[in-house]
Amino acid sequence: MSKQTHYLGYIAQAEGHVHRGREIVLSQRKLIAHLGAQGSDSRVAKELLGAFERSLKVFEDDLAEFETALARHLDDVKFKDEVGDERMRHREM
Repeated sequence: MSKQTHYLGYIAQAEGHVHRGREIVLSQRKLIAHLGAQGSDSRVAKELLGAFERSLKVFEDDLAEFETALARHLDDVKFKDEVGDERMRHREM
């Protein structure tokens, strides 16, 4: 399996984590709003929201790192291809 395929797999998984994390954060915010509208104590729900938001940040950072790693890999591959093409042109002369 190629490096690119590995990166794409990591990115797909990280995208799933980010998507699910955003759903959880949104759901928790709705719960907090509902509790507030009822006049209920939302302190624990807000603390949990903070934990969810911190987890989401980690997931988003992971996704960005995987995307950066893939971009660097693709740049390396492109550079190696260009260098190889240049070497072939010099050999043909």
